[in-house]
Amino acid sequence: MQSELVQKILDKLKTKTAQNAYRITIDTNAPTGVFDSKFGGVPYWDLQKPYPQDTNGNKLALLAQFNFDKDKVSEPLPTKGMLQFFIRVFDDDIYGADFDNPTKQDGFRVIYHENIDTSVTEAQIKALDIPWDIPSFDDFPLAFEMGITITPTQICMGTLNEQFNHVFCEIASEVLQKDIQDMPYYKILTEQEQTQLLDALPIGGHSLLGHPFFTQYDPRENDETLSAYTTLLFQMDSEYDRQEDYVMWGDGGVANFFIKPQDLQNKKFDDILYNWDCY
Repeated sequence: MQSELVQKILDKLKTKTAQNAYRITIDTNAPTGVFDSKFGGVPYWDLQKPYPQDTNGNKLALLAQFNFDKDKVSEPLPTKGMLQFFIRVFDDDIYGADFDNPTKQDGFRVIYHENIDTSVTEAQIKALDIPWDIPSFDDFPLAFEMGITITPTQICMGTLNEQFNHVFCEIASEVLQKDIQDMPYYKILTEQEQTQLLDALPIGGHSLLGHPFFTQYDPRENDETLSAYTTLLFQMDSEYDRQEDYVMWGDGGVANFFIKPQDLQNKKFDDILYNWDCY
């Protein structure tokens, strides 16, 4: 049972930080055709566009795609078309990331098709000689192509968000009726209350929008350039059970794609921060 203090803090934290988002759930019974929302496999592609590749000419593999003609979402996400995430797969054990320059558009790409050409066939897309057969990859976060479902939800801020401690201190000051500034939450709450707080807050998961989760730290923290990427566009977490790994980023990590709010509003997806970390 939660203490009265933790309950009051949680209520105010959810009210203050809850964001409309979309929870993504792996569904092995969902369709995985080229026009479906899914993780991995053969992507939809507009044959009039050049297929994404890195500077060495290696074509990138589909990580995830979302068909907003089928799966309805609200702004600020696009409300139509196809949004896709690609990463490098060959000779790359860091999945196309550049940790020194996480906005460098080389080993990954985010592509938006405002209009979907439904006349394109899977055979035509495969003929582009793209990497799509996940079991043949040496190293990739996905074990196989997966169908997904997309559900509206609300996600509140977790403790690893760079703004959490500031928000927590504001709320604790209000609840305790005394000025608490820049004091870590674990110095305000008892050990038992810390456990209650952490158990109640969201931890990870796959999502569009919402608050991000990190296993180590927020890469935007203390970086003036990266701090402009304030919107979580897409998060893919590790997911596994005793029998099988479905998604695995390193050793149980999580990947985040961030975008500047104005770029999302303008449906401009060529300036993205991509990062992943693990335990």
